[in-house]
Amino acid sequence: MFLALLVCMIGLDCYVFCMHIKTDSVADTRYKYMYTFKYPQETVPADGEEACGMILKKEVLGYYMDVTLLGINPQNPYFDAPVSKGQSRVLISSAAASKCALKTGDKLVLNDKRNDKSYAFTVDGIVPYAAGMFVFMDIDSMRELIGEKEDYYNIVFAGHALDIDSGRLYAVSSKAEVEKTRIYL
Repeated sequence: MFLALLVCMIGLDCYVFCMHIKTDSVADTRYKYMYTFKYPQETVPADGEEACGMILKKEVLGYYMDVTLLGINPQNPYFDAPVSKGQSRVLISSAAASKCALKTGDKLVLNDKRNDKSYAFTVDGIVPYAAGMFVFMDIDSMRELIGEKEDYYNIVFAGHALDIDSGRLYAVSSKAEVEKTRIYL
């Protein structure tokens, strides 16, 4: 009887946990569309919010997890992340803080396996964002950190569909897809 009740409680806990992730992921996704570019246009599309993204690795308990380093403008309407200038200062998502056991003031080291580089940051704060493992920094500081031009971007967020040639894109993600994906949890 004890084992049956234990399995039942574990099942209920998993259900509640999954429903919490579903609700938070949809609520935290404020953009309607996210465009990831292979070849960015010379200028950011009208009504689009530029960003600079890079997938890095973080070692946690002997396993490597993907973490997205996202350079954004301080007034980005799609993320509540008031980033400040500086190559070593970052804000982290609540999901990253939880998974990596980080808090404000901690040191965070992310690895770029393709280029054999490591980046060390100080966590300035935790942003309520449960939809993914994100590290936010100022877009200009990120461009300088990774050695890109001052107008470089590879991601555009938008509140509506933009007219962009599909040959320039790696992927397009939408809030509708996030909602649809999360419905099965």
